[in-house]
Amino acid sequence: MLQAVALAHRMIGLPVDNEDLTLAAESPAVARLDVLLARFFAGSLFSTAPAPNSWAWRKRYSVWLRLYRFALKNGRRYRTIEIARGWISPADRSALRLPPVLSALYPVLRPAGWLVRRWKP
Repeated sequence: MLQAVALAHRMIGLPVDNEDLTLAAESPAVARLDVLLARFFAGSLFSTAPAPNSWAWRKRYSVWLRLYRFALKNGRRYRTIEIARGWISPADRSALRLPPVLSALYPVLRPAGWLVRRWKP
């Protein structure tokens, strides 16, 4: 939350207590989030969205946004849930139809499902 408050202060002038701004400036977690957010919006990406399924789009959403979400909170439980969300996608079930008996294989087949969804003609 500190990063969001500090960012709102910098971007739109949200009035924020100096103590909170100092906490944000001294926080290593806020610094990491700032770096990841800057990479997410690097170059012309701040004002334009890359074409869907282009390499720039994949880099922005598959790498930088995923790393940003992963860094939002500390704790093994949160990170485990984030990894599971990234590893098991409902879209894979529609891209690679498996019988219910084999549904446990979806995490193993995740890369194949990702490729099928990205490069379908």
